[in-house]
Amino acid sequence: MEHDDSQDERRVFSRVPFTGKVAVVGDHAHWLADLIDISMKGVLVTRPAEWHDQTGENFQLKIDLGDNRVVITMDASLAHSSSECLGFCCEHIDLDSMTHLRRLLELNLGDEERINHELSALIFMHNNNHSGGR
Repeated sequence: MEHDDSQDERRVFSRVPFTGKVAVVGDHAHWLADLIDISMKGVLVTRPAEWHDQTGENFQLKIDLGDNRVVITMDASLAHSSSECLGFCCEHIDLDSMTHLRRLLELNLGDEERINHELSALIFMHNNNHSGGR
């Protein structure tokens, strides 16, 4: 995949490459994919062979970080897809999962200030989306 530096400059949320398994659960089917990267706002996973393009639909993602004890669960919508990968945007995440995700990002980025900034941006975006942009 090509790397677009201009896209990285616009990106608010740091993406961390990470290995894990992701269960993608839809209303009528479920798939297993490999995690490519993760951020506070979403995940990028490999595209399962039997996947049917469902951009905009909602799914539950169960991200197994490999030790079978820590699973990050989030409700997400499919933001984009290609022949190789699927990008999901986090719509809701519970407190325990957010705590695990924050710690994972903190350990991998080594920049607590950056994580705090991203968390503030996420809260700001959430509040604006639920107040009609006021």
